[in-house]
Amino acid sequence: MNVGTPRFYVDNTQFMLQSGAIDPSQITLKGENEKGLKLADLNPANYIIRENSGSNDFEIYQVPTGTTDDTGEVHNINYVAVLGHNLTNCMSRLNFESMGNWGDGNTPKYFHSTTSIINQPESTAEHPDYNGFSIGLVNQAPTEDKTHWFRVIMKDISIGGSPVNWQDNLKVGAISVGHYFDMPSSPNMKLTMSIDYGVDSKETTGGAILSNKRWTKAPDWLTPAWMLTSNDEYGIAHSETGNFDSYHSGQFKDSRTGRRSWNLSFSFMEDDDVFSPNLMPNINGINSGDFTDHEADVADNGVTFRNQASFYSQVLHKTMFGHIPFIFQPDNANNSPSGFALCKLDMKKFKIKQVSHKVYSMNLKIKEVF
Repeated sequence: MNVGTPRFYVDNTQFMLQSGAIDPSQITLKGENEKGLKLADLNPANYIIRENSGSNDFEIYQVPTGTTDDTGEVHNINYVAVLGHNLTNCMSRLNFESMGNWGDGNTPKYFHSTTSIINQPESTAEHPDYNGFSIGLVNQAPTEDKTHWFRVIMKDISIGGSPVNWQDNLKVGAISVGHYFDMPSSPNMKLTMSIDYGVDSKETTGGAILSNKRWTKAPDWLTPAWMLTSNDEYGIAHSETGNFDSYHSGQFKDSRTGRRSWNLSFSFMEDDDVFSPNLMPNINGINSGDFTDHEADVADNGVTFRNQASFYSQVLHKTMFGHIPFIFQPDNANNSPSGFALCKLDMKKFKIKQVSHKVYSMNLKIKEVF
């Protein structure tokens, strides 16, 4: 798989949880904290099940954004990824909304439109084309003060003005709500992609080679990880047991194996693409004309460590340097199912080298996680 301009989809909810910025009890699925935390855990193999009631079925995944101001823009959120789902088989659509305070339920909300990355209809009235996973960009609110909470709503569709109830029990493995970051350029041509297997080998005194298989691929979600399936394919794979059954799953028996990893080098990166000129969460003590960020005045434009678009601010900091997984897209122009991986940074330390005035180079090791 070719590497172009890499994209990092960094989960805001896990970052806020791990940094203690939000209360875990505020993450809910239709008011249930345990199921909400399960979806936030970024483990698509460990899915939740909601039985269809036969009438007006819906689920609401609600997370705090960690935003404390009312600027109208949800600073930390510009994508939603729903991993390991059967929304198509269920005939359920995805809606996104945000607001400042739920209050009594009558507080005005902002319903976000979406731009599809993969398997996410741009019309929020339609269900995805396939089961498996969906990633969509969240188009921001205009000027209303609706930034403190974000919701992912899964509900039945309507055809000809009449509701169509869920056709199956809803199953979802994980929901990632966060902010993506595109590297400013492609990596150097000299890069490495590796595929590893959890197989240990040992030679006996007699010369025989013994091997032990610990793992060969990522655990299955509802179907193999990162696979999109039609309703017919999904039905065959689940017909015998109700859960994914590789023995009866046809072509799924030969799904992709191995763990992918990348070793990437970037050269001639501008300083504000690497670090924020303001490493504080506010602009107190900074005057107009002191610093610029991508040619914008830091003080005049309210540029802070939190909202600035640099690798350190948006990726290294928010993944806690390998602690929190992220969705990695080696080439942001390749939106095929094989173009995504759930990964972590795989370095002991982050080193950056200054090669000339305000110009830097750096190396990254990225490893797929299960």
